[in-house]
Amino acid sequence: MKKVLCLLILVVFSISLVACGNDASSSSVLNVNTTASTDIVSFKIIDSSLATYVGATTNDSFLLPSKTKTTIGAPVGKSLVSISFKVTNNDRAGYLNINSSSKSLKEKSLPLDWKLTYKGRTYDITSFTYSYDHIGFTPGAFINGSTGEVLDTISTSNYLLGAKESCSFRVIGVVDMEPDSYEDTYSITVKLPNSKGKKEKFTYTVNP
Repeated sequence: MKKVLCLLILVVFSISLVACGNDASSSSVLNVNTTASTDIVSFKIIDSSLATYVGATTNDSFLLPSKTKTTIGAPVGKSLVSISFKVTNNDRAGYLNINSSSKSLKEKSLPLDWKLTYKGRTYDITSFTYSYDHIGFTPGAFINGSTGEVLDTISTSNYLLGAKESCSFRVIGVVDMEPDSYEDTYSITVKLPNSKGKKEKFTYTVNP
């Protein structure tokens, strides 16, 4: 009887371990400027801020929080989140498609369908489509990951990163809430692809 009971416990424990290993909701917690990696991608959030308005002029303050009103602002009840990040495609061949869509693509993809958690509630970070003087405005920028210098603006919703290449970006999204203070802590959860076609989750804690 004891042997049967021990076997049952062992089976249950083994099933629990398998379930934990396959749990898509599991996530590593990191600080900003710490590198997260799968076997084919390295990634880090360089900086992030919540804001009502962000810089609209194409200079080094582009898409960073602005204390004054600009042409890029969040509606009442919502906030903008500015995120600067670096990605390296560590695969030996093929492109990594960094895109604003969560839909599955033929290429290895890093969709920007990220989540923001603030005071225990989790919100989708949605893409921000806006216009400036009736002309389509760029949704992001290429930056120098070390200095924050804006190198060029991005005019497409996806970018193909070649094998062994690295690139740093600054983008903005919309969050369906306004924080009590823009100095409050929040977290951002990203999903990175691996060579098995799965996504691994990593959560960054942001302390403004």
